[in-house]
Amino acid sequence: MSVAMLKSCTTPVLRAIWRGREPQNLHPRVLFAVRQHLSILHAAVELEDLHQALGQQLEGCYDPSVPFPEDPTDAVPAASPTSPDWWRIHVGYGWYLSFYFEAGEARRVGLHCGEQARPAT
Repeated sequence: MSVAMLKSCTTPVLRAIWRGREPQNLHPRVLFAVRQHLSILHAAVELEDLHQALGQQLEGCYDPSVPFPEDPTDAVPAASPTSPDWWRIHVGYGWYLSFYFEAGEARRVGLHCGEQARPAT
């Protein structure tokens, strides 16, 4: 019995790509790369699996709307710089997949073009 680790997509286009359909407004090379990375994301059971499979293509990201407190004693563990808010995978050609990885499941997977998310430092 196979358990799907790719739980939810943020756009109908990405959902269609995952189901094998070909969107008309996406270059075939980008489409191939997105499908390949979605398969890796689907197969991952732990975050370490993604680190091993993707290496430098996987980045932890932080929400720029949540500033880090100046005093480290006031920091909430979930908002610390050591635990990213979400992750992104560089697909190539300026595209990336963003997602939340919780309890072995990729949730709210989105496909984006450009540098909209701020990478972790």
